Amino acid sequence: MIEHEFQTTVARLPEEAFDFLVDLRNAPQWEPYCRVVEKTSEGPVREGTTFHESMTWGRKEAKIATFERPARFATQENARGTDCGCEFRFEPRNGGTLVTGRLWMQQHGVLRVLEPLMRLRVKRPLGEVPEKLRRGIEASR
Repeated sequence: MIEHEFQTTVARLPEEAFDFLVDLRNAPQWEPYCRVVEKTSEGPVREGTTFHESMTWGRKEAKIATFERPARFATQENARGTDCGCEFRFEPRNGGTLVTGRLWMQQHGVLRVLEPLMRLRVKRPLGEVPEKLRRGIEASR
């Protein structure tokens, strides 16, 4: 399994940071391999909301699995040969918000053999996530 954990502090309230990140249509602003995201279910973003994501390496389906506004949310995501997801937590901190994130990816079948190479390939782009995420949240309205 490939996992990446990080923290960043943003100059926004927890509700604002939560709302920006839980709407996965904003993911191309911070997720390194995400290009376009479409919401595929009706109504507001909440637990059970689904999305279709176009990645640089293929397609992915995502669902909001946990929705506890404004404290935390998690996703379950699936692509060919891969299960993945993210979890975010939000804590008030000095007039802003401490955002703690965890991204994970589990390969299956033949892709499992490639996992050590994939881990090396994603190390630098994933290291850029906290800063991209901070900029995206702070630029949102």
